[in-house]
Amino acid sequence: MVGKNKRTIERTFKKEYGGFCGWKHLQETTDRIKNKDSLNIYVGLLQTGARAMELPSITRRQVDLEYSDSIIMINSMMVEKQRERINLFNDDGSPMLDGRGKRVYQMASVESERSFPIRKDNPLAANFEEYVETFDDRDILYPFTYNQIYYRIGLIDTDLPRGYYKNGWSKHKGPWWPHRIRAERACQLIRDYKYDLFRLKKWFGWSTSYMPELYGSIVPQDLIYENEVSWR
Repeated sequence: MVGKNKRTIERTFKKEYGGFCGWKHLQETTDRIKNKDSLNIYVGLLQTGARAMELPSITRRQVDLEYSDSIIMINSMMVEKQRERINLFNDDGSPMLDGRGKRVYQMASVESERSFPIRKDNPLAANFEEYVETFDDRDILYPFTYNQIYYRIGLIDTDLPRGYYKNGWSKHKGPWWPHRIRAERACQLIRDYKYDLFRLKKWFGWSTSYMPELYGSIVPQDLIYENEVSWR
């Protein structure tokens, strides 16, 4: 992609994802988080690059802290891919059709697995290691629901006003949410470790090239904030 088209993609990318804010900003953010669950979820999402729905699947036995002096290995972590169209069939094996003769289908989530390394030299890896070490072999590391994870991340760097309506907390959410953290991790892998499309695809367990091509279309210099990003 060259010329105007490439620059348009870069501007759109920065608006939606912002690039990588840098380890200093991430560390400063963790220092401000007072709730322990929020802190552990934040660090867990960042280290693993997981979706909010995937994080609760990790058990202690899947995290190999002793893999090497420089690497933590995550083994067979669940990947819940985007919803996929599945065509339906009749009992005789023929395609199921609607009244207009069109194929009948349903949308369903598809699960797979990924194994990937986390480098111990990234500044927040020690936080992750310390947390993981508190669990026994079969324990779930993040026993939270999707909504609890989103809630905890959404309240980072924000204060809920007095008398707010319980179900309306999201109107007051701060600058963080799970997918922003996932995007930060992808940008960091490109900027710091020079990950290419293939390595990004393998690390995140993506089945298509769409997301790694999106991230990979941006050169490393563009993954650093040029201006303050509005996350709303």
